[in-house]
Amino acid sequence: MALTRIEGYIDSKLGESGYAIKETIRTEGGQVWEVRWAVWTKQPLNLGDFVQVDGDLGVKIREYQDSMGNTKQTVDRNINNPTIKVVKPNATDRTEPEPF
Repeated sequence: MALTRIEGYIDSKLGESGYAIKETIRTEGGQVWEVRWAVWTKQPLNLGDFVQVDGDLGVKIREYQDSMGNTKQTVDRNINNPTIKVVKPNATDRTEPEPF
């Protein structure tokens, strides 16, 4: 098991015990892409909160069938046993660079 840290926005609620967090990755070469993480916690958080999460990294390859019946694979990324710090509550302006 590996420890990890992510920083991103609370994007949606996942059932009764988790949240989807959208993290923006920027490389030195100028590439930018978004990664969604599942964070499992009962800690009350708000959509739009900018958070820093430390915890146990979990990665799993999962197969599913698309709408055409084709078998596809995806990678589920999650963080278990998290410690969550709200850096900026209800951050509605997401155009500013993330503080990392």
